[in-house]
Order: sequence, then C-alpha cells, then structure tokens
Amino acid sequence: MKFFELSSATTSLFSIALSEYILHQEDAFADRDNDYSNTLLEGILSCPITIEYLLGERKLANVQIPVMFSSTPRQTSLAQQAQYATNTLDLWLSVDGALEWLEKLRNSMFSGHILLKTTEDSLFDRTKYTNPKQYFEKWFYGPNYVNKKIDGNGRTLLHAAVEANDVRCVKYLVEERKAKIMTSYEPTPLHFACYYDKNPAIIQCLLENGGNPLLSFKLGITALSMCCNQANWIPLKIVLQHLKAKNQLSQSILISCLQDLFSTSVFECSIGGARCQRCTNDRVPHSKNMSFDKCLELLIHFGLRADDKLLKQTGRGSGFKKLHAKLVAIVNNPKNIDLVALGLATPAITDASTPSTTASTATIETQEESLDPTKLCNNCGKNEVEKQTKFKRCGQCKKVYYCSKDCQVTDWKKQHSKVCKKSVD
Repeated sequence: MKFFELSSATTSLFSIALSEYILHQEDAFADRDNDYSNTLLEGILSCPITIEYLLGERKLANVQIPVMFSSTPRQTSLAQQAQYATNTLDLWLSVDGALEWLEKLRNSMFSGHILLKTTEDSLFDRTKYTNPKQYFEKWFYGPNYVNKKIDGNGRTLLHAAVEANDVRCVKYLVEERKAKIMTSYEPTPLHFACYYDKNPAIIQCLLENGGNPLLSFKLGITALSMCCNQANWIPLKIVLQHLKAKNQLSQSILISCLQDLFSTSVFECSIGGARCQRCTNDRVPHSKNMSFDKCLELLIHFGLRADDKLLKQTGRGSGFKKLHAKLVAIVNNPKNIDLVALGLATPAITDASTPSTTASTATIETQEESLDPTKLCNNCGKNEVEKQTKFKRCGQCKKVYYCSKDCQVTDWKKQHSKVCKKSVD
C-alpha cells in the first residue's frame, strides 16, 4: 500500500510497474516482450518528466513541494511529478536494477516516437520542458531495448525505424544490435516494409539478416503476399531475387503470387473502381510506384509457367479482365518484357561514333555490372544511380558504403566511429 499512498492517479503507474518489476525481476532485463512493461509505458506517456527526476537528469528541490497545480487524466502537473519522485526515489534506489530498467525502456520508447515523428504531438508537447530531438543520439545509440515493445500495440524500435523509412537506423538496429525481424507482433518489420513499399535498401537488409518473406505467425498473410496484393513491384522483385538466390523459389510460390494479384480489391481501386480497404481505413495512400503490369512481368521473368489451365482460372473474375489480358499478352510474348524498366538490366553505353547495325535493338548488360539502386551512402542516404558513381565500402568494417570521401569523414565524426570498431571486434 505504501507505493500508492505516495502517488497521484497517474504517477501511481510507476509504482505499479515497480511492483511488477520486483515480481518478475529475473525476466525483466530479457530483451523481449513482457506484458508487465505495458504499465510503465503508460506511465512514461502520462508523466515523462517523472523519469528525469528519478534518474537524476533533472534536479529535485531540497524542499517539500506543495501540490497546488491542477491535472487532468491525460496530464499530471510538474509539481506532482516532482513530488512523486521526491517521495519514492529511495524506494526505487533500493531495488537492484529498477532504475536501469526504467531508463532503457524510456530510451527505447522515446527513440521510437521521435522516429515516427509523433513525439511533439503525443508525448512531449504537454510538458514544454524536454527537447527530444536533442537527446535522440543518446537514447537511440545508448542503453535501450531493441526488441521490447515501445507502445501498447507491440511495435518495436525496428518497426518504428522501418515505418520512418530510415535506412541508417534500420541497418544499425539489424546489423549492430541484432534486432529481431520476425517479431511476435504482426505485421513484422518485413511486412511493414513490403506493404508500404519502403526503401529497397531496407527490404534488402531485412532479408539478408533473417527476414522470412514466406512466414506468418498470426496474420495468415506473408510479406511476399503483401507485395503482390498491394502491387508493390519493387519489393516483389527484391523478394523474388532473394528467394531465387536461396533456391527457395518454386512454381507454387509464383502461382500463389499470381493468385494474390487476381484476388486483391486494390486492382479495381487502382483503375478508378470501388475503394479498397486500405484507401478506406489507412492514413497512408498506395505507393506511387505500384504497378500490376510490372508484377506480372516479374512473375513470368522469374519462371512462372502460365499454362492454359492457369490462364483460364485467372480469367474468371469479371473485375480483372484488363489484368488478364495483360497476362495473356506477356505469356504469348515474354521477349517483350522490358527488363530495363524492371531494373533487371540497363542499356549499355556505346560510342556514338561507332556505327551500329542493330540500332533499333538496345543492347543490355546485367544489373550486377551497373550502378546499384539499393546501395546507399551511409551519410547522405543517396544511392549509386542518384549519384551516378560506384560507391566505396568502409575499409575497416566492410559493412557500409560512401559516395565520396567527404561523406565518409562526416559520417565518421557523426556516428560511424561509435560502431565501426565494435563491428570489427
């Protein structure tokens, strides 16, 4: 009862969390989801300044503080938060590891909110005291939990980094901190990346570090299916390339992809028909790059055998006549697939002074020999195609790339020096 006598309605959440921490102390520091962390997350949202007082980041007055400011269910006054910290600090200090646990959860949650750019509105706006952006480097690269949830939905820091489309943060979490990609909460970060057509470098990073596009725990829909039902052809290409390299690409997978294309309500929506569920409920619109035609071309290019039976099945839906006609045209003339437009080939550069007997036919070379659109500069974030130059890799850790010496020096001073040596060790 002592915990609650020293607390207001909202600051009491910290006392409840401390009680739960004591009961589950052995499991508290495991970097995985814990249901009892929800109480503390709610406390952090309601009383962010309380943490600063408990951790000593904000000095407490050496006097009794009168609680004379009003508060609402969503806001506790600064005086009340200071009073709670004054009354319970000794209690928190007496429990081994409790303040460290509090700090790491706070750092994780605040980093996630900043990445999602919701911080000013939903977390700090009502306090007017904390400047979150000023402390992001400290919170994100300092002590935190990468696999514990940062909100009541179950999202982790990696979810936030993917949703923010921040390549640098995603690579840091995945490659340096070994963040879990296939989380128990779904959509997983890989689902998010494929559904919302995130930066190709993010999808590539997730796949190369354990992301499974064929796996789903709860949703019943895989990341690969999300590529197809949203007609996100760039993520689809990356996933198909990944599966092919792993010798996991089969006819059944390709047929399943085709079925997803011919069963999604997104197609009718994309041609001006009835609005799909995403347009009705989701605040994020369809990708500007979405293309059902290119998805079909990719499936045929990667080996889909569309026989008469399969063509007949896909031709049954009245709302997919245009898509079916496109499929038939591709099947009948697969050589007409534009590999350059799909990013699978690029026109070879020829000397204009040399006459060509095949001027009407573009000579192509494989993408591996050309500039790589998925290879990003670790400082400026631009890819090789945008910079029109081949990037050089860091000579020490061999994990990141730079477009120029200036970018390498800037990134080394800003952040890479903190993680490069650890990568080598």
